[in-house]
Amino acid sequence: MPHYGTVPNAVDAYTRYMVEVFDYRQIIGVPTGFQAFFGQNAASKTRFSPDAVDIDIDLVKASGEELAAILPRGKVGRSLGSTQKNTSLPEWKNYNRTFPLVEEEGGIDANQLLFRVPGESSYSNQRTLDRMRYLFLENHQEHVRRIVRLFEYMASQSILTGTMPAGAGETYDFQRNANLTQGVGTTWLDANATPIADIEGACQDLREIGYVTPDMIVMADDTINAFVTNSDVQNLADNRRFQLIDVNSNPVPSRFMKFVDGGFRPRGRIQTPAGWDLWLFSYVDGYTDSGGSFTKYMTDGYCLICYSEARNDRYFGPRERMPITAQEMAWYQELFGINMNRPQLPPQIMGSPAVVPVEAFYFDAYPPANKKSVTVRTQAAPIFANVQSDAFAVLTGCADAP
Repeated sequence: MPHYGTVPNAVDAYTRYMVEVFDYRQIIGVPTGFQAFFGQNAASKTRFSPDAVDIDIDLVKASGEELAAILPRGKVGRSLGSTQKNTSLPEWKNYNRTFPLVEEEGGIDANQLLFRVPGESSYSNQRTLDRMRYLFLENHQEHVRRIVRLFEYMASQSILTGTMPAGAGETYDFQRNANLTQGVGTTWLDANATPIADIEGACQDLREIGYVTPDMIVMADDTINAFVTNSDVQNLADNRRFQLIDVNSNPVPSRFMKFVDGGFRPRGRIQTPAGWDLWLFSYVDGYTDSGGSFTKYMTDGYCLICYSEARNDRYFGPRERMPITAQEMAWYQELFGINMNRPQLPPQIMGSPAVVPVEAFYFDAYPPANKKSVTVRTQAAPIFANVQSDAFAVLTGCADAP
């Protein structure tokens, strides 16, 4: 008796269907919320420096908001013991900063080109050149995503701490006044806490020390949870006559949209009893650290109060390699199918193209002498300078366990 169906069928297009590839990386956005502070308003600058290894920053800080003197008329000189003093100009400092070098490399070897790549049909018999271009694009896009995440980390540290990590244990200090970073006296999870008073104190410090009127507040996700559940805050929110706190997703003014596009979540508006008017945001995004753990850009328990239009510059320095020749550019375009000077950035990067300029990156590739592989390389040299550093205040410990 024959046994039907027991003879294995040959694998072909009739017995197997190839569905479209699914790549998790295509759904993971690359946030740029803190980068939106840099180079995105009339006061802030963006500078590209492809031929200089360092940059000079001159910083002049104000000494106060003094009044002019009033004197009686008809007197030629000052009387002895007069309280009128000569006008003294504020001191200024020069900061010289060397551009840090960021580099990502990925290798493609000839043996890889003989095997199917994700999404390729088992029967297509794709050319090795097409497979190489696929692998190149994978390296190219992953390099950019990793570098933009590093940009966001550097920008977040510059805004939150007034210092930027520059590699090898070095940090660039933008001289923020120490009184603008303070731990709250009582965690907001405590029933006796007064978050509104803490926020008003930071606002007053910004006005007195930084000479700005803050208009923006950004909270870590645990901080905003402690804030909205605090009884002091809820009492103000329930007072409909004054409408002091409105925590919802109302549309925000256009000047804040660059932050929303970059990943900040609009939560509402706070009008304090003292008259400070702040638009409220939270930020939950993060990155995977070297130990494989998820780490937030906005540190747990932090609350940032700031003036959104403060000057924050960004500078992009030179690559590290010998000058590119016309022959190398032609080889790169023939091999990979794109112009190394004007490649496309990955679509997962959040925010407008102006927040992450393609000019910030340097792309190239090089083969070994035996031509059995090729190394794809991406470089960048960023500095995110919190120039107007006293326009930012940070409250810490807001959501610590009582």
